[in-house]
Amino acid sequence: EIDMNDSDKHPIGHRKWLIILMILVFTVIFGFLMGSSLYWVTSRVLHDTGIGTSSFQLSDNGYSGNSSQKLVSIIQNDAQIAETCAKVQGSVITILVDVVADGVSGQGIGSGVIFREEKDQLYIITNAHVVKDAETIYFYDTSGEMVEMTLIGADEESDIAVVRLCLSDLSAELRSLLHPAELGDSDQLRSGEITIAIGSPTSLRYCNSVTVGVVSYPKREITLSTVLSTYIQTDTAINPGNSGGALFNEQGQVIGINSNKLATESVEGIGFAIPINHAYDVAQSLMEKGVIQYLSLGGIEQSTFLTDSMAALYHVPSGLVVYRVRSGSSAEAQGLRSGDIVTQIDGISLTSLEQFNEILLSHEAGDVVTVTVIHSRNTANPITVQLTLEPLESEDETGSFWGTTTP
Repeated sequence: EIDMNDSDKHPIGHRKWLIILMILVFTVIFGFLMGSSLYWVTSRVLHDTGIGTSSFQLSDNGYSGNSSQKLVSIIQNDAQIAETCAKVQGSVITILVDVVADGVSGQGIGSGVIFREEKDQLYIITNAHVVKDAETIYFYDTSGEMVEMTLIGADEESDIAVVRLCLSDLSAELRSLLHPAELGDSDQLRSGEITIAIGSPTSLRYCNSVTVGVVSYPKREITLSTVLSTYIQTDTAINPGNSGGALFNEQGQVIGINSNKLATESVEGIGFAIPINHAYDVAQSLMEKGVIQYLSLGGIEQSTFLTDSMAALYHVPSGLVVYRVRSGSSAEAQGLRSGDIVTQIDGISLTSLEQFNEILLSHEAGDVVTVTVIHSRNTANPITVQLTLEPLESEDETGSFWGTTTP
């Protein structure tokens, strides 16, 4: 046994407390440094991911940053999305149709977007396939009101239709809730922008459903049925019954009319909406004429659009590539032939298939337009010719879209 007197114990106790004090001081200093470092790191993460700001910025090619940043950014905007949905709910309606197809009666469901109000009438854009074969078209509201609407016109090629709803047929409460939507500019869309779809998928129990995604690609030129068209590609969920409903941006502006989706077991998140700029032009024409007259550019029967990226590969300007010219047409008379590239119409440079279609939609059969053409791949000396817009021949209508088809 070791015996230790008081003088021996004091120095050891003193050292013990000194060591404890040093440990405490070191812990406080270390904690302060770590806390400062964590605060700096956290601040940088919050700053870089956009938390605390009203919105987040996206690059032209989609989201900037990694997948965790995407998740944080979308969650951070949920309040904005909720406010947008509250703002636009009164602009999207549910459409019911009584149809007879192949002698069989049934009922279908779709959606529509109010885009104009005139006096006592609301005008609504929807898909042509929503009202196809319809004997009666109804406006339906979750309150139980169901009112018959009038078909103004439908065009299967563009899959756009316009119906009319009389406000005096609705209750005063419902009239106060419905209003035209604000239209956006689909030409200005970028990949990665937030999109919101509102509609009535599958059945009445899912009226006014909201789904959220992004613009996957703003101008996807594809053939979904028999014609080549330009669509907004989105991963926002679009299901049967959403057809004809609105695709909104984060500000609550309509940027597209939901139309189609790729529906296979191996595909997820590929939906398509008709750009609102094109849908509105078609709707305007339907209101004025009831039908759309399809035209060909001087009798050019088959063509496709050469984008900037593809044109660069061949060292030629972008534009409409001619594949076939109808015999006896003004295009043939001007010497146009397969391989020529139309780059301008009336001084307007062609930038997309959608734009080309819109230009033709603004004209009538018989109009003469001035066209700039790269003839025989002679890019140094483009030629200028006059072409007459001609009605599309009936045998070409199944494969043409304002005179444009896949080769």
